[in-house]
Amino acid sequence: MRDVHEMAGQEDEKKLYGAHVRGYVESDGGKVIYKPVDAGSGRIEWEVFLLRYDGIEKQVHISSTDMPKRIRTAEALFNYHKSLYPDGPTLEVPYFKPANAASVDVEDDD
Repeated sequence: MRDVHEMAGQEDEKKLYGAHVRGYVESDGGKVIYKPVDAGSGRIEWEVFLLRYDGIEKQVHISSTDMPKRIRTAEALFNYHKSLYPDGPTLEVPYFKPANAASVDVEDDD
């Protein structure tokens, strides 16, 4: 069986599936990153990427649908991250205001 490093060159052309992410994280320090996506109706979702040990960024896909892995809530994002990194690192959730989001005024309690 070949290890992650031996297959790295071949995987540059292949899609990365969620089942392989943990192997990269545990074996060579790959880092999972999340990118916000405008999901419409003022909602944000996050696409999942792996930053490999060699600096190559690969989008993570779902094996059953072959679609990019997308996390729909901040709570699910936290739980997914915690499952990969039980003892850290700190999760930073990237955010932006979608173009079609309604403006909300925040009032001070003063």
